[in-house]
Amino acid sequence: MATVSYNLGEMPPMSEERRAALMAIPDEEIDFSEIPEADELDFRYSIPGAIFNVLNSQERSDLGRRLLAAKNAERARLAQLATEKPRPIARATAQFAATPR
Repeated sequence: MATVSYNLGEMPPMSEERRAALMAIPDEEIDFSEIPEADELDFRYSIPGAIFNVLNSQERSDLGRRLLAAKNAERARLAQLATEKPRPIARATAQFAATPR
């Protein structure tokens, strides 16, 4: 099979006949052997239930900034939790036990 490559701006528009012909091909006949299998690392920053339709580089960079900001905020929160002085559990338990029910 010959390999054909295009730059995104050079691709000719797809005709309805070509689209119909592609949609008629059963999944079993499509060769996926050159596509690497996705693993857990590919989805480590995914948001369940969220679908992003990224259309241009501005939106891609904005999404990247938001993901990086969320990751940094989570790191800062975990670092703060790691340095916080633990609350005394025994005193809280004693106060709860002394509370009338």
